[in-house]
This record gives sequence, C-alpha cells and structure tokens, in this order.
Amino acid sequence: MLDKNQICSADDLPRETVDVPEWGGKLFIRGLTSAERDDYELAILNPEFHDKGVKAHWNMKNTKARLVALCLESAPGERVFSDTAEGEKVLGDKSAGVVARLYEVAQRLSGLSAEDVKELEKNC
Repeated sequence: MLDKNQICSADDLPRETVDVPEWGGKLFIRGLTSAERDDYELAILNPEFHDKGVKAHWNMKNTKARLVALCLESAPGERVFSDTAEGEKVLGDKSAGVVARLYEVAQRLSGLSAEDVKELEKNC
C-alpha cells in the first residue's frame, strides 16, 4: 500500500514536448493539478450564488489561452507564465491556430474532454 511520502513524492503530472515552429522552438505542456483544474473550471463557469442556488454563466473569454498559460513550461516544473492573467493576455494576442493546437494537448493531458464540459453544464 502507498504511504503519504510516496504519494507526495510521485511526479504524476503528464508532460509532452510540443514543437512550435511558428515561435521558433519547443515547449513542454503539462497536465493541470487537481486544484488548478478546479480553479480553471470555476473561472469558465463564472457562478453566481443566490438564495435559490447557483446559476452559472459560461465565461468563454480567452479560455484556450488561459488553459495554455497554466500548462506551458520551458522546462519540467518551470512554468513559462507564473502569472496566469499575463499569460492569457500574451497568448490571447498570438495565432489562434497555434494556441488551439497547444490547447488540445493541454486539454488532453488535463483530462478535460467534451464529456467533462457536458457534466459541468449538467451540474449547473
């Protein structure tokens, strides 16, 4: 059986090297941590809490750039953008095709699928 130390020391975040010729090199993309994924989902759902419950409004602004900013690394464990808002801004101004390609990798490595989005919609 696993113990706490084994769990804490496990490097369980998947990573892939992605060639980005448009930017002149390669980058790592890693999957989100559980907490990062929760924060990302909360940011795109934009919930409003009322006495009758919760109503969510999809916030689709820069969702691809936001996810890519969270997942880009220049080396394993070294995020390109430590400030996600800055990363969103920078990546939001880059080629939609490049960001979409990186987003697909980040989405897959983070376990975010079309089914996950449907589940989020259903829960709201």
